[in-house]
Order: sequence, then C-alpha cells, then structure tokens
Amino acid sequence: MAKAKKAAKSTKKPTAKAKTAAKAAKKPAVKAKKPAVKAKKPAVKRVAPPELSAKERQKLLKPRTDYGDVIEKVARAWEADPSLKVPGLTRAKLLSQWRAAKRAGEREDALRAKMEAKLRPLADARRLADDSAYRSLLDVHATVKLFTRTRPSVGEAYAFLAEHLTSARPEVEPEGEPTPVPA
Repeated sequence: MAKAKKAAKSTKKPTAKAKTAAKAAKKPAVKAKKPAVKAKKPAVKRVAPPELSAKERQKLLKPRTDYGDVIEKVARAWEADPSLKVPGLTRAKLLSQWRAAKRAGEREDALRAKMEAKLRPLADARRLADDSAYRSLLDVHATVKLFTRTRPSVGEAYAFLAEHLTSARPEVEPEGEPTPVPA
C-alpha cells in the first residue's frame, strides 16, 4: 500500500507554470515573418522600331513641317461638321496618328541631342587633328614649291600633291542612297 500512496502522490495536478511550459513545448517554433513583397508591375513591351531600307525610305511621304497645325484644324472642322466620312479613318484616329508621330519625333530629338552631346567632343578632336594634319600637308606643299625652283626633280616627285591641292573637290554622295549606275 505504501507503493500505491507514492504513485497517488506522483499523479498530483500540475501547477499553472508547468501547464504553460507544457503548452510552449507542444507549440512549434514561431516562424519569422517574411517581408511583404510588392507586386511587380508587368514589364511594358516596347516594340522595336522598324528598320527601313533606302528604297522604303524613298517611298515614304515627306510631310511639310507645319502639318501638325493643319491636322488640328482639320480635326476641329471635322468636329464641327461630322457628316464628313473618310473610309477607314475617323477624327479620333487621325488625331491618334498625329500624337504617335509627334511622340516619335520627340523621342528621336531627345536621342539625337544625347548622341550629339556625346559625339561633339569626339568630332571636335577629329577636326583639330584634321586641321593639324592638313596644315602640315600645306607646309610640305609650300616647301616643295620652294625647292622646285632650284631642284625640278623635287617638283616632279611631288606633282601628285600639287595636282591634288589645285583640282576641284570631288562630289560627296549623300549617305544611305545607292550610287546611280550609268547605263
């Protein structure tokens, strides 16, 4: 019986502290909260501008510089008299095409300004180098002319230089256009 009393004593009700400790042991460890991830905006697909051949460029219309003002006047007149019907074209579509052309021109101008700003120092360096080299070439020509008076063989050896400097400049063809072939 003594053993039964000991067993009964060991089955006492647990204290409040023991209950809390037991509950804590049963719970899984608290996970660290992950930082909230912001939803990314879908990437805007930019369509590469079409690359035109020289012939395709020649076929395109070359509008006057003030045609935007004319389009706006046409749109106002069209709004005042909506009876005008153009197959495949509405006033809104005309204005939309004008805005697209205007945006494309603005993007082109911005890129051209950036490129020119980067290109300008290189072009200036090239111009300075060209100037120096050409001045030296003219100095050689002046010296050859001076020596030719006393030594005609020098003049004969550098005749190509005198011919080059006295002949007319060759015509420069515009870039991007094919060279016409004589028939």
